[in-house]
Amino acid sequence: MNLDPEMKRLEPFAWGYMHSPQTDTESRIANGIYSFAEEWEFTICPADRFPAPLGGMGSFAVNYSRADGITLNARKRDKNIADHPEMEEIINVYYDYFFPYETARVISKARTPQQEKLEINKCCWAAGGGHSNPDYEMLLRIGTNGIREKINRFRAIHTEKETLYAAFERTLDAFELLARRYGEKAAEMLKTAEGEDAAVLARLVKAFSHIPQQPPRDFFEACEMFWFSFAFLDIDSPGLFDYALGRYYENDDPADRWACLEKLWELFHKTRTWNLCVGRSDEFGNDHTCALTYDVLKMAAEKRYDTPNLTLRLHKNSPEALWRAAAETLATGIGMPAIYNDDCVCPALEAIGIPASDSHLYCMNGCNQIDIFGKSHMGLEDGEISVCKALEFALFGGVCKFSEEKLGAETGDARRFTSFDELMAAYKKQIEFMADYITETSNKAQALFAAWAPNP
Repeated sequence: MNLDPEMKRLEPFAWGYMHSPQTDTESRIANGIYSFAEEWEFTICPADRFPAPLGGMGSFAVNYSRADGITLNARKRDKNIADHPEMEEIINVYYDYFFPYETARVISKARTPQQEKLEINKCCWAAGGGHSNPDYEMLLRIGTNGIREKINRFRAIHTEKETLYAAFERTLDAFELLARRYGEKAAEMLKTAEGEDAAVLARLVKAFSHIPQQPPRDFFEACEMFWFSFAFLDIDSPGLFDYALGRYYENDDPADRWACLEKLWELFHKTRTWNLCVGRSDEFGNDHTCALTYDVLKMAAEKRYDTPNLTLRLHKNSPEALWRAAAETLATGIGMPAIYNDDCVCPALEAIGIPASDSHLYCMNGCNQIDIFGKSHMGLEDGEISVCKALEFALFGGVCKFSEEKLGAETGDARRFTSFDELMAAYKKQIEFMADYITETSNKAQALFAAWAPNP
């Protein structure tokens, strides 16, 4: 196949994936990400202080993201052809190559005809990508150099997973390459910049000569490093924000740290960042409120944005000042923060086997779902059930009144029920039937994600 080098610029992930010298899926995806880091054309706006919203992978015809795996965008493919008609054949070759690899298509093929009908008729659905809360605290604390050390330590133990650890390293290479390119572009812009723009660009040059390999030295660098990783491939949830960045905020200049937080908050809103959590206790009951906790609440009250979803963890040892700050923010009418009680949530998590040291690192993501920061994938979008459809099935013996097909469980003729309890029993059986479908389909999907779209 004649793979035109111009395609690397047009479709960098696809190019890196198809040109990967390794054939395992982890490496092919990692090489695709590296090619993206080489080619993606980003902008720097000094007034924004932070990298332009990245997540640039979504601007290509062949994309990769943490949540969705490999996806195809026919509109972008058509635009590429319109802009480069002489390359129509090779553009289609690239696009068509990924049809069997598109993650949603792979998962869809694993569904049975019955399962397809359940989804088509809006009874329930399963096998979405879900949200995640990566461990930004660890990344900031040890830098990518520290993560490389962890990779090498564990690859020596798990020698059978060499391709996986190699893919981890290649992805770190991509992350560091994009950061280096960002610092170099800031340095180039600095040559002709003046005034405040020059001051910000100088800070960027200094910051990116140090991060992400090394831990940040102040809140400005912590925000740069956090945002760069947070928006690298797609936008999701910051998780325990004051836990990850609070130490850098605590001893920084109040005016400068507030200005950084304000710019970051505006980016959160602009990119529809999902869920940001502040406040927490540890497993010994100690409170970990910090200056950043209060200023996040203050910022939310001042801006009154509807995003990000802001959540606050409180507990029996939370200071009264934090309760008051939460009340003042809620009193603005923004409906946030959502308040979680550590004294209820942590014991509930521990009751299902999660250690106390981890249960006290819970946070929210997506709309408002509980995760352990950096250690779990809560799988909200593993599936949902239409409880109204379950009642319909109970009333009509499992028959869908939209399609007139029997899609639900057999629960008898409701016209012969003699009590409400019989109807409730039939309803619960239909709920269980759909829950079983979601569980079976989601288990298949997670296995397929791991095989076809691992996330290095």
